Amino acid sequence: MILPALGIDIAKLKFNVCLINSKDKLKHKVFPNSPDGFTQLVAWLAKQNVERVHACMEATGTYGEALAYHLHAAGQRVSVINPAAVKAFAASRLSRTKTDKADAELIARFCQAQQPPQWTPPAPEVRELQALVRRLESLIEMRVAEENRLEAGSAVEAVRASVEAHVAYLNTEIKCTETLIRNHIDRASRLEGTKRAARLYSRHRGDDCCITFSGDRRCHTLQKRTASRRLRRAGAERATFGKFGARTHEALEDR
Repeated sequence: MILPALGIDIAKLKFNVCLINSKDKLKHKVFPNSPDGFTQLVAWLAKQNVERVHACMEATGTYGEALAYHLHAAGQRVSVINPAAVKAFAASRLSRTKTDKADAELIARFCQAQQPPQWTPPAPEVRELQALVRRLESLIEMRVAEENRLEAGSAVEAVRASVEAHVAYLNTEIKCTETLIRNHIDRASRLEGTKRAARLYSRHRGDDCCITFSGDRRCHTLQKRTASRRLRRAGAERATFGKFGARTHEALEDR
């Protein structure tokens, strides 16, 4: 059964939706990106006499994560799609309008035409691992920024002392978070799953943190000075927590 398509353009504080109903008519609405907004969306769909939809949103960081879980829990079909696929679809339609409303319609049209696969939420232990890895990346990025400030130098001794104290604090937090990741993986037996599953683990060498799969020669490293860029360039972000965990399951089960 083909469900009505609901395109969702996500932003930090709000999200635009475009519903293509059974008569191929478009309905647009804007909601706050909050639990209240999610409830308003469900109520709005009911007013449109729509019980189930195929909701599509782009995989753009964590802004749409809570909404995806909410819609899935409400029994809706949810797809989290690659922004590059939507961009290619827009090019094929010669679509150049770039507004939130137009983007929501474009995503709805993509959903209707391509019928992307359904998104499956990751297991709770995988979600926890994702959150810990995100936190580790943030801490390393903060430490890189502070170390750059130290190298740039400061004529004010009080400022230098403050930065050094912050670096020491960040080092402590990084070690604690790395320990949490190791302990979590040791506890989460489901991460070792099937015969073909590869265990995700953290290996530490001085100022580097290596997140990789055992049995996989590839090693994604957060270098001291290029933490975020190196991680994204190597694809570790996608393999670890892209698409709200969808690729995490793929990596663990298919390698």
